[in-house]
Amino acid sequence: MTSNTFALTALAASFALLAGCASTPNETASADNDAMAQNYAAGGPQGQAQADNDLPDPRALSNEQQALLDRTRLLFDFDRAGLRPEHQAIIEAHARHLLANPEVQITLEGHADERGTREYNLALGERRAITVEDALLMQGVPRKQLRTTSLGEEDPVVNGQSERSYQENRRVELKYQNGMHASAY
Repeated sequence: MTSNTFALTALAASFALLAGCASTPNETASADNDAMAQNYAAGGPQGQAQADNDLPDPRALSNEQQALLDRTRLLFDFDRAGLRPEHQAIIEAHARHLLANPEVQITLEGHADERGTREYNLALGERRAITVEDALLMQGVPRKQLRTTSLGEEDPVVNGQSERSYQENRRVELKYQNGMHASAY
């Protein structure tokens, strides 16, 4: 019985010793990372030249992204300052552009149609501009890149008293400053 106990203890100790000698997944991953870093520094197959060629130019825009940036007029419903669902992608594209170009500033110009008093339309245009500003801020755009203003009914894009002209005049225009427009990239 004593020899069986001794044999089992020796066998268990052998397994414990072997398990202690094996490399752990973290050690293996660390060794792989060290090898890749050395290879990268040496300019090997994983080196800088290949990495640079694989990365897209951060200023290069897809046609879809450029089309979204070219949309600088957001239309609003009658007597409303809430964003429409179709505005989301446009706002996200402008936010990405502003974040990638911290020197660029944008003025958010709120407008209203001619219905209502001058004071009411100025306030409505301001609410619309602030709504767009808030959406850009939520995307991480710094406040220092944004400016809001309201022209109310004073600068219609379409003259007339049809529903179509009213719709075109209920808007926020995104106007890039410093001579930099989103389509310039």
